[in-house]
Amino acid sequence: MTVYQKVTSWEEALNALTQPEITILAGGTDLYADEKFPHKNSRLVDISQLKSNHLITEDEGGWWFDALMTWSDFTAANLPPLFDGLKAAARQIGGVQIQNAGTIGGNICNASPAADSVPPLMALNAEVEIRNLDGARLVPLGDFILGRRKTTLRSGEMISRIFVPKPDGYGVSDFIKIGGRAYLVISPVMVAGMLDLSDTKIINSCRIVVGACSEVAQKLDSISNRLVGIHVSEISRFELTSDDFAGLTPISDGRASAEYRRQSAETLVARLLKKWGTVYG
Repeated sequence: MTVYQKVTSWEEALNALTQPEITILAGGTDLYADEKFPHKNSRLVDISQLKSNHLITEDEGGWWFDALMTWSDFTAANLPPLFDGLKAAARQIGGVQIQNAGTIGGNICNASPAADSVPPLMALNAEVEIRNLDGARLVPLGDFILGRRKTTLRSGEMISRIFVPKPDGYGVSDFIKIGGRAYLVISPVMVAGMLDLSDTKIINSCRIVVGACSEVAQKLDSISNRLVGIHVSEISRFELTSDDFAGLTPISDGRASAEYRRQSAETLVARLLKKWGTVYG
């Protein structure tokens, strides 16, 4: 039997999480789709009342996003082009009903290899604020997700916010995914990228991340490192190699074969670079 508990304060929530067999309910879009959940003996802790009145705050270092912020909240927010990639991902997560209920924190904690939010957030160098009764700590998103359905969260802990640092120059981002249709699809391959450009369009920093081709989304550091220091117009002459994708470990399943995933990742990255050279060069 599942016991339901709605909490109204962080202290109440964190105390509840120290009990065994706890399941957190935020938007519920992943939980309700889990056919195993109704048969589990657990305590369901509803944290929806903890949603802040200020979903986004900005300081000198960057932006803080409430983990209970929905995807509809995010797409409606007034944010700079740095977040265009994450907004593109948000608009493709399920349908409107899912976007109205599903939360950023829930998508991250679900730790699915095909989670749409993870590649664009990793491209933004996002960090996860983990809260417990003793305080809070920040963990890079790439370190927070350990594998399929595995995170660093311990008993008595939960995500409270997501932090995205400000770039040194002009930041832009993009997101591309493929599937059997444009929306309402779990993608077999997705690519996100972020560019930090100087006033003269020199690339200060760059991150390209591939999702759904490994248990945890992978940064393609060899590409990013070679792009730093060049003028953005030179991207059109940039050459990719098979070694750039050596860190990917795609699998074959009902959505795609491993070989299709690897080839598609290369195609999407090439498409992303071509777009950057055309739009910003």
